[in-house]
Amino acid sequence: MAKTCVYCNERPGKRECPALGGLICPICCGESRGVEIKCPTDCRYFQRGEEFQQEKRSEPYREAWFEKNSEVLEGENHRLLNALALVESLVYFYYEEDQLLTDDRLITGLSELEKRFKPIEVPTQNLELTEFVDDALVKAIEAGRLTEEQIREALSRTIEVARDFSDGSRGLVQGLTGRVKEDYNLPDEHNMDEGQRGESLITTPDQLNR
Repeated sequence: MAKTCVYCNERPGKRECPALGGLICPICCGESRGVEIKCPTDCRYFQRGEEFQQEKRSEPYREAWFEKNSEVLEGENHRLLNALALVESLVYFYYEEDQLLTDDRLITGLSELEKRFKPIEVPTQNLELTEFVDDALVKAIEAGRLTEEQIREALSRTIEVARDFSDGSRGLVQGLTGRVKEDYNLPDEHNMDEGQRGESLITTPDQLNR
């Protein structure tokens, strides 16, 4: 007799679940991995599912992004386009280190970051994603590649797309990272010095128009 799923205790368990230490049914694995179940990111089912969802959600996210930023593209505002690309690319690199990132944590992290670039100083939380992205953005400003105003608008636009696109789980994270993987020619973040990150992720308008 087949063993029962360790998560729902109803359906037969068919997949080894390293997070729960037993067999899980495909339905529970598909619906709960990375959210209710804190999967080890080297699990083959997590990796396979993540790649599938990124491919599935990248195009809808891309369409939502273009709808929000069509006037920026049409106006060929290259500096703002670079700021938008930099923010998304940094989120992708953060995701590479924290693949269990959820939509809520992403939106909260960017919202806290947006406060730091307001003309009037506002207290913010020291969240990991906020600190990670903030460091590279500040370096890009210090290098004269972007202005605080451009970063502020890029964050505002990214957050607006994120809130509209999120499914309350991880759909936003998968859509954004899938789009970045497909559209941006990213350098190898692991071979970059800390000070290079803000400079090397500046992209070209051609990449945004793919």
